[in-house]
Amino acid sequence: MNKLIKPAKKILSLKYGHKNVSVKNGQGTAWGWVNVNIDYPKSAVQCLGDTPFYCSNCSKAIQAISEEAEQLMNIAWQEAGVKPYSFCSDNNSSEINEVIVQVHYI
Repeated sequence: MNKLIKPAKKILSLKYGHKNVSVKNGQGTAWGWVNVNIDYPKSAVQCLGDTPFYCSNCSKAIQAISEEAEQLMNIAWQEAGVKPYSFCSDNNSSEINEVIVQVHYI
């Protein structure tokens, strides 16, 4: 198992609830990627309902939850002494961690 999974699942479960968090490896050549899915109650966000997709409040909340989850995982990984795999962006100006965080409203 990828050594990044357990610390990430532990810290995210504390924040969002064990049943609401899934943390898994990528598959095949993407094995080093960490895929995170977080189920979040839509009732916790004041939805404007101004589009058939996510309203601006919902989109902002998803972005904030994703950023918070990444920060929490980075703390957990640092404490565990592990580091996520990364790659250089197309313009070689920055390194990007191989982590995908998706938030789903329930």
